Amino acid sequence: MNGVHVNQGQATRRADIQMLLATVIWGSSYLFMKSGLESMQELNLVAFRFGIAFIAAGLLFHRRLFNMDRRTLLAGAIMGTALFAAFVFITYGVQRTTTSQAGFLISLAVIFVPILTTIQHRRMPDKRLTLSILVAVTGLGLLTLQHQLSLHTGIFSAY
Repeated sequence: MNGVHVNQGQATRRADIQMLLATVIWGSSYLFMKSGLESMQELNLVAFRFGIAFIAAGLLFHRRLFNMDRRTLLAGAIMGTALFAAFVFITYGVQRTTTSQAGFLISLAVIFVPILTTIQHRRMPDKRLTLSILVAVTGLGLLTLQHQLSLHTGIFSAY
């Protein structure tokens, strides 16, 4: 029994480290975007990032790439187009607002999942989830509203 707890503890620690690493990489990507925008235009930066990702994915998954069927290709094209559009808006938003505001606004997309699930299932979320959504929306308001309760101009692009 003791060996199981050690393995679970190690697995938990490893998962925590991976989550921390993902958070650091994701959060720092806004800083790199901001600095990249000093030397490149928005669409060029997005195209550059997608190009690097395409080459990396092609090298890692080249066998799967050649075995792809038409349905998978179509689904990938739809999701890729949506992701490209999101990155264009994010990149324009990062240029027109602070990196911390842009990162916070983009991370708020997470609250749409429980909201859409609530609408789809026609069932109210539990109290903790409702409170979490309210706290996130309050944080959004406190972060983005100016002194005269007006929005910063880059907010609409980032979100």
